[in-house]
Amino acid sequence: MMSGQTPTRFSLFRRNNGWFGVLVSAVGLLLFLASFMAALLVEGSQEGAVDTQATVSRLMELEHRTGIKKRDKSWAVYVNYTVEGQSYSGSESVSRTFFDQLMEGDTLPISYLPESPETIWIEHYSSKEWFSWLRYGGLAILALGAYLIRGVWSYAGGAIRMLQSGERVAARVTGVKDVSGSREKAYRLLWEDGEGATGQTLNLSEARKARYPVGSEIEIMRDPAKKMRPIWVGDVTS
Repeated sequence: MMSGQTPTRFSLFRRNNGWFGVLVSAVGLLLFLASFMAALLVEGSQEGAVDTQATVSRLMELEHRTGIKKRDKSWAVYVNYTVEGQSYSGSESVSRTFFDQLMEGDTLPISYLPESPETIWIEHYSSKEWFSWLRYGGLAILALGAYLIRGVWSYAGGAIRMLQSGERVAARVTGVKDVSGSREKAYRLLWEDGEGATGQTLNLSEARKARYPVGSEIEIMRDPAKKMRPIWVGDVTS
């Protein structure tokens, strides 16, 4: 964006990394939709399943090595049940919550396929941890993305409001803050106006930072609606 050019709200939204909020929202939405797709797949695999009662024969807490020093746990329920007078046994990995509700000898409902009675489902998919993570995790990430989008969009609107009708005053650069990441250099100018109010700019490149040495004068804008902190003009127009 060239210096002095009037920006649009959308251009400021992009410039201030509003795309990151969009990306976060997209990930959350995909996870949330994936929970419904997973439910459809599970329901499809259980089409024609019949319900019956089973007896818990054993409860097992299993430990698995997932790394040199890391171990993970899983929980399995073993059951005995009868289909058309014939006895069967089976097992399924379940969530910790479901596992903790059972004791050996308990009776609980299960589902099985009539053409393959050995194929059973003990815990309903909707209470499994992976399903809950997809559903509620997706909603939480979607909400975070919406919050980020709203914040950047509000900032962009406020910045344009300041540019159009805000009070412009001089401020002095009092320092430089290094906010460099692992891949690129980035800096922020620290400033103070004549009334003692302080603030800082958005990230600047090393070359752009060099144009504003400590002690130099910059122009800042104050929000006429008093909803936002003062902003350096250069954060909006260049």
